[in-house]
Amino acid sequence: MGLIIFLSNVRSVIFHVLLVSVLLLPITYFLAKSSVVVYFPSYLIGLSVLALLTTKEFSQVVRQSKTTLLYVVCFLIYMALSALWSANPSLKSLGLYLAYILLIITFVFSFSLLELRFPRFVELFLLLLLVSASISICYSIHLFQTLGYETPEDDRMYSMGGVSNPVISALSYGTVFVLSLSFLSQCKDRILGILIVLMMSIILIGIIYTQTRSVWVGIIAAFFTLIFVSSKSTFKHKLFQCGLAILVLLAILTIIWMLGYHESLLERSTSFRPEIWQEVTRRLPQDNLLFGYGIAANPEVHYQHLVFDHPHSIYLSTVFYGGLVGLALFFALLGRLAFVLVRNSNADLVLVMPLLVYGLVCLIVDGDKLVRKVNFIWLLVWLPVALAISQEVKSKLSTQSKPQPG
Repeated sequence: MGLIIFLSNVRSVIFHVLLVSVLLLPITYFLAKSSVVVYFPSYLIGLSVLALLTTKEFSQVVRQSKTTLLYVVCFLIYMALSALWSANPSLKSLGLYLAYILLIITFVFSFSLLELRFPRFVELFLLLLLVSASISICYSIHLFQTLGYETPEDDRMYSMGGVSNPVISALSYGTVFVLSLSFLSQCKDRILGILIVLMMSIILIGIIYTQTRSVWVGIIAAFFTLIFVSSKSTFKHKLFQCGLAILVLLAILTIIWMLGYHESLLERSTSFRPEIWQEVTRRLPQDNLLFGYGIAANPEVHYQHLVFDHPHSIYLSTVFYGGLVGLALFFALLGRLAFVLVRNSNADLVLVMPLLVYGLVCLIVDGDKLVRKVNFIWLLVWLPVALAISQEVKSKLSTQSKPQPG
């Protein structure tokens, strides 16, 4: 009996360590200046989840979401194994990507484990994301105005911490904005709602300072998705709401055009995206298009006198590294997530589906490797995966707990 009590206390401590670690992640991501500090909570998350392998909660997550987890694991393992057919393959490179996989999978697991143990965990996580992003923006704008925190080429604000690049900053802030918008649509606390609106306003200002355009397309797509998944009205009424939103959007664009602000956006044209994609497409291996170059391949793209770090599209990057097989596995995972979200439709659908759409739209024109340490890909892809699996587990357990008729 004493041993059982001791083990129960140890597991309780580990659950609380896991809780603190996950809640630290948005804080370190948006506010830490050192990359070591940004990554540190993910290591604690990994160790904590591994320490909880024998718990009831862990077995519940595996049992209730085994198919979805299988899709996640198959995709990640395949992409990691592709390091073996990269140029100059090595076990060290394979081990590095397997370690990244472990961090991603334990992150995905942590949401379900914590929501089973602490019912209001997701709400607390989202509020910390919102507060951390708002503080990051306020401090970054201050540095932009006083110390010139801007890109030398086009005077775009870059932020502190793990979001130093203007594009990464905008996409990360956009993630928080979309989550806040979804959360706000379900919020019944008036005071909390007002605070969320104020912080969302700060986030919008921060996005404007970054001068990143793709984030707006993603936010608009997420907003229309939110209309369709949140409203309980008829389909005709939803179409009316979308039509009204389109008219408002056109009015805003007209005002921007009349005031001349569109010039600051159009001056960068397409940011060389078509040229980058054309060059990447030309470089795709004709003899190994099925499996790609491997995830450890050099993704640099040369166009005229310019050098770009990666293909600037998560879909094209996935083909480049993992071939058509990698892209098919990724689409299979996305299809499984959509199926899970629609089948287990509830309040969490409002939270997850707009975020998933936002990420998939924004990553058309940006993104590199899906398998890596903590960065904006975790927010745009692996966070909605974690929330979808958490919803699936919670929904199935809720159904099983209902008394059967008769």
